[in-house]
Amino acid sequence: MGSQTSLESVVSRLEAQIAFDKEREAFHAEQETFHREKRAAFAAEIEKLTGVLEAFKTAAATAAELETRAAAVTPPKPTLDIGRKATLTAMIRLAL
Repeated sequence: MGSQTSLESVVSRLEAQIAFDKEREAFHAEQETFHREKRAAFAAEIEKLTGVLEAFKTAAATAAELETRAAAVTPPKPTLDIGRKATLTAMIRLAL
């Protein structure tokens, strides 16, 4: 009977190992699905943020260029030095 008990013990251990491995396989299949979904969500977010960043860089560069052109086109401010004591009439003409 010793070998019979031994065979039953081996079969029992193998069945337990198979049950454990099936449970782990199912667990990892669930994890794989979860991680695939998370990866897709992060990939979509990266794509969206990359587009926003590129648009922002383009807009910033355009604004800087326009500011530089505006500074070059802006006429110099007139000075109030009219060479003599300022009269009210001269100041009004200068302002206009």
